[in-house]
Amino acid sequence: MTSASLFRTFQAASVIVLLTTASTGVVCAQNTPTDAVLTDFPADALALNSKEVDQRLRGQVYTGTSTTGNTFRIEYKDTGYVFINLSNGAKDSGTWRAEEGRVCVEYRGRIPSGCSELRATSDAVYGKREGANAITVMRKQ
Repeated sequence: MTSASLFRTFQAASVIVLLTTASTGVVCAQNTPTDAVLTDFPADALALNSKEVDQRLRGQVYTGTSTTGNTFRIEYKDTGYVFINLSNGAKDSGTWRAEEGRVCVEYRGRIPSGCSELRATSDAVYGKREGANAITVMRKQ
C-alpha cells in the first residue's frame, strides 16, 4: 500500500469517528463553531435507546464534517443498508443496525466497520466511535 493510499484510507476512517458513520458521501454541512472538533458530547445532547436510534437514522440522509475536515454524506436506508461518500472521493456501503445507545455499521470496502455511541439534540446527532476521542456532528440533509 502506498503512503498516498494509506493516507486516503486514514482520512476515510476518521469520518467513522461517528457513524461508521461512520460514518458517518459528501454533500457538505458547513463547519460552524459548534461543529468544531468536540471531545465531549454537548450537555443538552440526550442518550438514545435502540428505538430512538432507529427512528433518527432509518430512511434519513445526514451530512457532516470529519475530524480531518472532510465533509461526508451518509444515507441510512430503510432496508438496513448504508451508503457513505466523503469529499476526498472515498465511498463505501454496507449494513447498519441500531443498538441501545449506538449504531453499528459493517462496511464492505476500505472504511473500517464498528459501532458509535449516539446522542442527539433537536437539530443534530452526535456520534463517538468506540475508542475515539472526538465527536462527529451530523445534521439531516
